[in-house]
Amino acid sequence: MDRPGALLPRPVRLVALALLTAPILSCASHSKPAPAPRAPRAVAQPEHSNPFRDPVARAALREKALALLVAGASSPNAEQRANSIEGLGLVPTRLEPIARETLSDDNLAVRAVAAMMIGRARFTRLIPAVEPLLYDPSPMVRASAMYALSRCRRLIDLTPLADMLEDPSPHLRAHAAFLLGELGERTALGPLREAARDPMSRFSAIEVKITQLQIAEARIKLGDDDALQEVRAALYPSRIEELEATVLAAQIIGEVKDRGGTAQLVGLTAAKDDAGQLMPAEVRLAAAGSLAQLGQPRGSFIARELSHDTHATVRAQAAYVFGQTGQVENLGDLAPMLEDENELVRVAAAAGILRITESGARASAGSEK
Repeated sequence: MDRPGALLPRPVRLVALALLTAPILSCASHSKPAPAPRAPRAVAQPEHSNPFRDPVARAALREKALALLVAGASSPNAEQRANSIEGLGLVPTRLEPIARETLSDDNLAVRAVAAMMIGRARFTRLIPAVEPLLYDPSPMVRASAMYALSRCRRLIDLTPLADMLEDPSPHLRAHAAFLLGELGERTALGPLREAARDPMSRFSAIEVKITQLQIAEARIKLGDDDALQEVRAALYPSRIEELEATVLAAQIIGEVKDRGGTAQLVGLTAAKDDAGQLMPAEVRLAAAGSLAQLGQPRGSFIARELSHDTHATVRAQAAYVFGQTGQVENLGDLAPMLEDENELVRVAAAAGILRITESGARASAGSEK
């Protein structure tokens, strides 16, 4: 089940599906339909014992998380660099200088992530640094550069980006679809619908499914709610090979705020097979993360259950789900994960901490107005 980097959570991948499903940043898959042996379930901290209710303690933890991500952006490991860059996107003032530097990274995925983050943050001052990437040898990077320039309100022909929906590479098609959906460019609906009708006969079955789901997500973001049924249908795998698509579908439901899929997500967190086994950890966490995005409380419970899993990718996904909840109470679970033996778990925990602390800061600022 190899959704972004052995099913790293959607933004621990940390950006476009295509970047981490392609063999750019390798991370071995471990998932099986039956769950692997896990460490004893963690016990939730009593609310009164959470030291991070203190603003000073929260601020110190935030700075520790930021320092870890800044260091990770210059790691020898390309996957850690990419994930650290996106994690820093939650604090644009820290991201900008690093994004500028990593536009020239040797790894194409890191360059693509850096360009995307510049676009997401609308760093218009960095337009001159992004423009050369329109001629990058990698179409992934060129696509991200087009996205960045368009987001920075630079007039640019997006036809080449739409043309990538017909590329022989399923990863590039998925990446292009993701970017078109993020741009909110409704004129892209026609090419996306046409791409969805393509039988993609040269792709494997799972490549077809993943690409179709990414196209469906883009269509939903552009107002085509007919694609919701395609996403919901993927929540019901009939074969082990389809579990990868189930994870993506569960994540998409949270991304597009499909409240009509809430009951199905709840079902995924508790469903058992004929042998009495729960769904794989990645599936349950994907569902829990989307439930958190939809304002449901199950995310914390499942993330806490799996935060001590023997597999690093599961721990990283649990850290991301903690962040999606936005709950200060979960900082007590994330803080020790900054010391995890695995660098990607540490990055995921740091990003989760920033997600909680930054959302809390924005909420406080809003209440003071």
